Amino acid sequence: MEQLREGLLSIVKRIRGAAYVDEQELEAVIRDLQRTLLRADVDPKLVLEVSQRIREKFKSAEQPPGFSKRELLLKLLYDELVSLLGGQSAGTLKPSRQPYTILLVGVEGSGKTTTAAKLAYYFQNRGFKVGLISADTYRPGALEQLKQLSEKVGCLFYGEPGEKDAVAVAGRGVRVLSEQGAQVLLVSGPTALPTPFGVQRIDVETAQQMFDAVMARVAQAQVFIATAAVADWRPAQVAAQKQKKSPDAPQPAIALQTNPDILASVAALPQPPYCVGFAAESENLIAHAAAKRARKNVPLLVGNLGPDTFGLDDNRLELFDASGHHPLGAGRKIDLARRLVAEVARRLEASDSPAQTPPGR
Repeated sequence: MEQLREGLLSIVKRIRGAAYVDEQELEAVIRDLQRTLLRADVDPKLVLEVSQRIREKFKSAEQPPGFSKRELLLKLLYDELVSLLGGQSAGTLKPSRQPYTILLVGVEGSGKTTTAAKLAYYFQNRGFKVGLISADTYRPGALEQLKQLSEKVGCLFYGEPGEKDAVAVAGRGVRVLSEQGAQVLLVSGPTALPTPFGVQRIDVETAQQMFDAVMARVAQAQVFIATAAVADWRPAQVAAQKQKKSPDAPQPAIALQTNPDILASVAALPQPPYCVGFAAESENLIAHAAAKRARKNVPLLVGNLGPDTFGLDDNRLELFDASGHHPLGAGRKIDLARRLVAEVARRLEASDSPAQTPPGR
């Protein structure tokens, strides 16, 4: 871009410094313009069309009163460059689908990285969630530059330092950023797991705190997924100090009270989000999970046999809805999670449409 800028400035300086603009000088200016545009990777056909229009208009256009030949040529050059770059009217860029992918291709130094950041800023200011993928695996510092710009813009970023396969990076980046396209709020109990990238996390310690945190924020949610294995009961009284053991003292009796049912409470709201519950059963999965879905009154419940998958990388899931139960299948947990998210998105879209689609398989 800097080379293009310097080339155009040189042409303008040449025209302004010309004692007289005749046909010979006009052709010299056009040759300089052609070289500058071709170096900037402009389509040769467009370069020839611009050159021809400037040539024809300069020879045929009526010279405005008070205009010199130099000023006329400068105006023609300005008008053609503005037209080449899209005109003066502000265009509207609107993604036709989501996720929407834009691939920037060009020679090194043509401004792809800064243009990507400008596009991210443009779309983010219009309410879209944007991610930038560093697929330039050749230029030194390309990943760091784009990452810094993404942080400046405040958008998501994906890159793989050291990876040389640009196609693979782009493919994985699109998949990862697509999975992060939703604005996710995670209300989590104590855990050593890191917060997933792009997720806002609220930490709680008790079932009551989790209930309070969820109910305070669920009105803004479109989907509510309840995966936490919240204890059914809690101590009715909490001792301020450690209870000492004494040989003469009777065994303590701990009175329990029921914890709030977070999923059922969200589903019972006047305008609930689309609710998804989970059931990790130890036996009779079909009967117990179906009964739980009906009791919680949620549109979708995901069930599995917990002892068969604890500590393993694989799982098998069954989906329960008003029409019965349907296998989501078996596989790696990360793959099942992606299939489940896609299924929830499909059902959510179908729930907003008058035409209902059959349950996913």
